Amino acid sequence: MNDLTLSMRPIQDFFAKHHPALFICFIALLLAAAIYSLYDVTRKAEASPDSLTSTTITQFNQATVEKIKNLHSSTDTSEPLAFPTSRYNPFVE
Repeated sequence: MNDLTLSMRPIQDFFAKHHPALFICFIALLLAAAIYSLYDVTRKAEASPDSLTSTTITQFNQATVEKIKNLHSSTDTSEPLAFPTSRYNPFVE
């Protein structure tokens, strides 16, 4: 056996003996990191009112404003509904 193999033998024995515990610790660390990152994302998503930047629109598009004013509500019935002509119903015997 060469020197490298002899010097690596204690490390190999350690991993051979404790690999289930090391695996569980590794998975627990990954789970903790995932939970922390999700917590951080939700904390940043709940921005406080101080941190929200308020945008002030100084000028509106007048054409768009006029189009919005000309919209009708759903209760307005100024024009009668024009239903399409009846068609042949394939489900009638």
